[in-house]
Amino acid sequence: MPSQKTGRIIGAAVTLLLVTGTATASSSYKTAVMNTNPVAYWRLGETSGSTAYPTVGSYNGTYEGSPKLGQTGLIVNDSNKAPLLDGQDDRITADSLTSRSSFVLV
Repeated sequence: MPSQKTGRIIGAAVTLLLVTGTATASSSYKTAVMNTNPVAYWRLGETSGSTAYPTVGSYNGTYEGSPKLGQTGLIVNDSNKAPLLDGQDDRITADSLTSRSSFVLV
């Protein structure tokens, strides 16, 4: 399971960061995330489009740059897809989260 990272929002927009790691079962990963009572949670499983729809919350994200959607994710035995970000100009933002002052990356 990826380790948790904490931080503070300091700009006008929230940039969602992806933490690398491997979980062995999708249900245990989702349970671990849900046990933190997130304000928002994105699986990032879209295969097309520019919107990252939340699993929890009403904060749509926006894929920016040219991420490759619909790639194999890090969670073993999980059919949910993931985006491939190039590390240069690809990112996912959620401007509507600016009212939140802190966050946890799981």
